[in-house]
Amino acid sequence: MRLPILVAAVTACLLSQPNAAIAARPQHHPPQSYQQQTPRLNHGERPAVAGALTSQQVAGGTSGGEERRNGAHSSAGWWMVALTAVYCFVAALQLVVFGIQARRLRQTVGAMEQIAGLEMRAFLVVLIGAGVYQEREKGLKFQGMPKLLNSGRTPAYKVNYNMRAAVLPCELPRDFDFPPLSKKMSGQTEMILGPQQSVALVVGGTVDDFFPDQDVDSIKAQRAGKALYVWGLVTYEDIFRRLHKTEFCQSLMWLPDGKIFGLYTPGHNSAD
Repeated sequence: MRLPILVAAVTACLLSQPNAAIAARPQHHPPQSYQQQTPRLNHGERPAVAGALTSQQVAGGTSGGEERRNGAHSSAGWWMVALTAVYCFVAALQLVVFGIQARRLRQTVGAMEQIAGLEMRAFLVVLIGAGVYQEREKGLKFQGMPKLLNSGRTPAYKVNYNMRAAVLPCELPRDFDFPPLSKKMSGQTEMILGPQQSVALVVGGTVDDFFPDQDVDSIKAQRAGKALYVWGLVTYEDIFRRLHKTEFCQSLMWLPDGKIFGLYTPGHNSAD
């Protein structure tokens, strides 16, 4: 709002200068030599000299008026050039300001779209779930069943996962290289998980072999330096059809009351 007011003030000042210049010019008076009284003439004589002086006065007055008008026009033309330059400068400055505002607006819109995408997308996490301990007479092996939860606000599409279980040492380094997952995924390529819904991951969560029966209790309670681990990879698409993945790894133990307690293995849980 201040820029148009400033331009109007500058314009008014510039337009008032020519008139002031004209008003300040001194008035030209004809020489006193021309202001002589006309001598008496006899009957029949013509005032030749007086007529000549009057013509010079008229010519001098006309010439002075033309000079003043030419000077005024020249001054007005110079101020118009200056005013045009001011207008061009203001227009260029406005273009720069508009460009900066447009760029910032694009940045704001992009940030809002990114925030909206993060808030509205599906987000799958793997939590501690259930488990089965070994009972040879029933044909049961150690098995972990993590809980897959969609904590986002929109459904997750084409949910698929690959998981594996094994009994490993309780204390593992952060850079421990777990046995590789199977190249074949669970096959649940069309599974859809709605917002705030969960499902148990079962396929691939059973260990390969039985363990000596005398070691079962120590594995259940994570004694004797051994524990049941489950780890894997979950892939899915969000509502915007962008692919995401969640990696997980956890160890399970059975409390005295039979409930499952789990620990997330450091350095092996991530999500995008």
